[in-house]
Amino acid sequence: MSFSEIIGQERPVRILQSSLKKGDVSHAYLFYGPEGIGKRLTALNFAKAMNCLSLDDNSCGECIHCKKFDNENFPDFSVVEPADGNIKIEVIRELQRKISYRPYEGKFKVIFIHGAEEMTLGAANSFLKTLEEPPGATVFILVCHNFNLLLPTIISRCQKIQFNLIPVKTIKNILIKEKQITPEDAHLMASYSQGRLGKALEMGVRDIMKMRNEILNLMQSVSFDEMDLIFKKNKAWSSDKENLEIILASILNIVRDMVVLKGTKNEKLIANLDVKDKLISLIRVSNINQLIFLFYSIEETIRHFKRNINAQLLLDTLMIKMCSVFEK
Repeated sequence: MSFSEIIGQERPVRILQSSLKKGDVSHAYLFYGPEGIGKRLTALNFAKAMNCLSLDDNSCGECIHCKKFDNENFPDFSVVEPADGNIKIEVIRELQRKISYRPYEGKFKVIFIHGAEEMTLGAANSFLKTLEEPPGATVFILVCHNFNLLLPTIISRCQKIQFNLIPVKTIKNILIKEKQITPEDAHLMASYSQGRLGKALEMGVRDIMKMRNEILNLMQSVSFDEMDLIFKKNKAWSSDKENLEIILASILNIVRDMVVLKGTKNEKLIANLDVKDKLISLIRVSNINQLIFLFYSIEETIRHFKRNINAQLLLDTLMIKMCSVFEK
């Protein structure tokens, strides 16, 4: 594991390597951005590189510190993660006890807090006191998807580093190489990953096609006369918490292609080229303004879902809007 393994995040890596080379490491970092784009991997390698005995801006993988880190037994590295959905004050207090001692073996004692936005208010306030008077030779790396859920006073005491979505073309090339799949399948998976390499590597093209066909069939049959069936489908989807975000992203991806086809008629710009006939059939019964309205409605649904608003209510509302667009 080294910085060379981090794909599509050149700017964050460049910033971190520069601080290592200059010997100007901050006492606290906040890595933020969407899930599945390399924040965790970057944090782990940064922690490893800080304590590497051979290199000043990366990890060599060969020194005793790097080997211990790879074997997960480096004594000066600690991980804090949510348990039962949050990080409690007791966890922060135990952390404060640990960092009261100097590094046992490394140059730095590194504390990696994954899901930092899940700290309870009590835990966040307790952690803030530590940031206000940081112990020497200790570096905190906070990783979160939405830093707006953190206390502003915590944010202000960290060096913020933003991680961005990875271009579809980059993910496509990685999938072709790593999974040895066809360019067509790789393009489809990359498009559905929404710029998240981690998600793309987890996906199966058959699963995407199955989900996509289910969504397209629903769009072709939506009707205010069949709301009982639609609500039944929504109930099934909303209970599948693990995959609901992927389902919503898939609906967004399909509608995005409809907007492109309706507005430009350029088939080369769409992700779902193999089902273009179904898309063309759907856009015949709607106008461009309706499709754009539906696209933004789906985006709004995804934002609300991430804020833990009732999933079935969100889907019911979205499907009512979908009926107004596609009902013949």
